[in-house]
Amino acid sequence: LGPEGWAETHRHAGTGLVGRTLGVVGLGSIGAELVRLAAPLDLKFIAYDPYADPKGAADLGVRLGDDLDELMAVADFVSLHVPLTPETHHYIAEEELRLMKPTAILINVARGPVVDSSALYSALKEGWIRAAAMDVTDPEPILPDDPLLPLENLVVTPHIGSASEESRRDMCLMAARNLLAGIKGRRLEHCVNEELYQLKGI
Repeated sequence: LGPEGWAETHRHAGTGLVGRTLGVVGLGSIGAELVRLAAPLDLKFIAYDPYADPKGAADLGVRLGDDLDELMAVADFVSLHVPLTPETHHYIAEEELRLMKPTAILINVARGPVVDSSALYSALKEGWIRAAAMDVTDPEPILPDDPLLPLENLVVTPHIGSASEESRRDMCLMAARNLLAGIKGRRLEHCVNEELYQLKGI
């Protein structure tokens, strides 16, 4: 490794985790699993989720923030785990990005439109935040001429968060079990509109 290569490795040095604060936006099953996986790394945790169970959060060692603004302002890493709904479309936009520390990193593993791509470009280009990592984009797949792609402080992966043989197998089996349960009039393992069960008395 020559002098130029050595300098390059230092230019891409990352951020240490010990003692840092991880902000989890959306403390559902995926957000909670992230906390469990990251707990041994000696991070502090703050979450914002208006539907989260305070006791469940406390059991995980997570402090629930009063609002999204508080989380954005104190977190060193912000990881997004919310569904895409009319309420969460461009949930993270210019106002939220400007609240973040200039050393903070945004991670989106939710859905692309949860983040305003134009605002994210400005945040990365102008240094409002240090960097971003996106497993989802808007649109998806991202266009080859998207202005985000040339940025050196952005990592984009092609929605591969579930790209393991085990995960894909489990997803297929879950879909098959849900299909069979639906045919037999039974409860699905994972249903997004469980209120229908009350109407049908299942």
